[in-house]
Amino acid sequence: MMNVLNILTVIILMLSYNAYAQKESQPNKKQWIEDIDFLIDKAQDIVPGFDSRIDKTVFSNLTEQLKQNLETNSFEEIVFDIQYLLNTIEDEGCNIIPFQKELDIKVLPIKNYWFNDGFFICDVSTDYKNLIGEQIIKINGIEIDEVYSKLKGYLNADNEHYKKYIFPVYSMMPSLLVAAGIGNSATEIQLQFSSGKEASLKGKSITEYVKLNRQLANDEYFSFTKTDHQNENYWFEYVPETKTLFIQLQKIANNDNGVSFSAFIEAVETEIKKGNSDKIIVDVRYGGGRKRIQTESIYRSITRFRNH
Repeated sequence: MMNVLNILTVIILMLSYNAYAQKESQPNKKQWIEDIDFLIDKAQDIVPGFDSRIDKTVFSNLTEQLKQNLETNSFEEIVFDIQYLLNTIEDEGCNIIPFQKELDIKVLPIKNYWFNDGFFICDVSTDYKNLIGEQIIKINGIEIDEVYSKLKGYLNADNEHYKKYIFPVYSMMPSLLVAAGIGNSATEIQLQFSSGKEASLKGKSITEYVKLNRQLANDEYFSFTKTDHQNENYWFEYVPETKTLFIQLQKIANNDNGVSFSAFIEAVETEIKKGNSDKIIVDVRYGGGRKRIQTESIYRSITRFRNH
């Protein structure tokens, strides 16, 4: 299955590059349609159970609408509308990654996090340092929950948690907001804060965004023991002088080095079975989430622990 997804991703990347190569000369409607039809044909061939994944009427209508708007929509709007169409297949491998150099999609130099009590700014570029800690309540005059609702169809993810995880960066892309009908400017975004302040920020290259740090507690670092877990997709430790087992899942994928994810899960199960824990904390704040089947064994172990 992973090989299938990798093949489709490569095809999408090729199309993205081809579209970019033609960007200066503005590809015409015929060229766009040829690329879109090619992509759909390949998705039908490669994605398992393609026909059972889609609502054929919805997919057909979206495809027709996409083609009708090719002459009036901007390059970025077309790219995002293709992603919207692909998302109806409900497969995380059907994804046009917007952070490609070739696409040059702009994003505000601002890093946010959606806490339980609101959508807050954690870090920004030097020009906007005074905004750190502000709670964003509206984007281009629209409340956060409504913005999320309008963007959901553009977010490539297999569950609600992952959609909310990637929302903070996608919601800061001016051209995506235009495609979703949440603004008129493809270069800047108007933000309103709970403090009453407002700010208009311009999008910059993704290289500026990746310099930022959300600086959230225990992100790849366990403050209780001052242990650095950078580049570890998963790890666990005990909170000192307690029987609290702290488990962090950054990503449901094998580490580049060290134990595999399945071996890690077995280690967690073994640790839980020892009976040394009276509390278990599973920290998934920094991960994108996955289908439960991929973490079923750890859920079973925690359920047995709770019922013990």
